[in-house]
Amino acid sequence: MTTISMNRPDAEAIEREAQLPLRQREFEDYMQPHYNEVAAIEAAGFEDDSWHNDVCVSFVRPILFHDRPDGRYIKIWSDARDPGEREMQGARFLVCVYDECDQVAELYNGDSLADALGAADSFDPTE
Repeated sequence: MTTISMNRPDAEAIEREAQLPLRQREFEDYMQPHYNEVAAIEAAGFEDDSWHNDVCVSFVRPILFHDRPDGRYIKIWSDARDPGEREMQGARFLVCVYDECDQVAELYNGDSLADALGAADSFDPTE
């Protein structure tokens, strides 16, 4: 009797991939933010929220009002470092506020991570 190999990944390979951050599972290397950028974004309270159907890596942080989530969140989009590799040839970082209905308000659109994090931190949840 002949056995046919289906070239399926083994259980260990699947487990190794499951341990990777979302951004590394969902996007090619050229799309990855530098590890110092990831550290700064995560230190500001953001979590990896990347999804393969999106155009680039993203990080999300809930908006707190009186120390409780209010249903809104801030998302930082991080496009490819090389401007020629970007989907829309736009800015590197985009910071937006999303409400409960996914309505968007743009806070920042530019190439500076420091300015992107500053825009996120200066958002006033009472507005």
